Amino acid sequence: MAVYALAMGAAICAMWALFLATGQVPELAAEPLRTFGHLAAEFLTGAVLISGGAGLLLRRAWGMAVALTGFGMLLYALGQAIGYWLVTGEVAFVALFTALLALAPILLWRRRPERREWLFVLLGAVLYATVQTIGYFAQQRELVATIMSASLAAGTAATLIAWGSGGREGAVGDLHGTVDRARSSTARPS
Repeated sequence: MAVYALAMGAAICAMWALFLATGQVPELAAEPLRTFGHLAAEFLTGAVLISGGAGLLLRRAWGMAVALTGFGMLLYALGQAIGYWLVTGEVAFVALFTALLALAPILLWRRRPERREWLFVLLGAVLYATVQTIGYFAQQRELVATIMSASLAAGTAATLIAWGSGGREGAVGDLHGTVDRARSSTARPS
């Protein structure tokens, strides 16, 4: 899982850096804000995957939370890439991204995250989507929607940081305990 996260994170950053350096992102001229939002989500995904992979290799307490967040971001990004390449008719890219997408759930399944750890995957996907959406709404000059998307992205990021800062348990463990306590306090006495 760590090697895959590192490799995918580095590949995402390298691919987009190459595309930008060689002028292969024509959308940047046509829709700069929307494209900037997409690029921000892509580079953030790469950075989170690299950080999570490194954290796993170095056996840091936060490594798994960051890696799972990166996997959520990656799942969203790969699904979106498959759709993009399907629309353009580039079958080779569809096959490539489908193969890369297939590896992520297999690696997640082998890791067998606990139920509460799946929240990191979900929030990673939400983070990618909201960062990208900021650019879309900014391009449309929808100020309120841009601010709302930015607030959602900031709240999601803050939640991930708070939950991931406590290692494997973190606030997610605290949340789980709170839910358990709430259930037991509402249970009827026998």
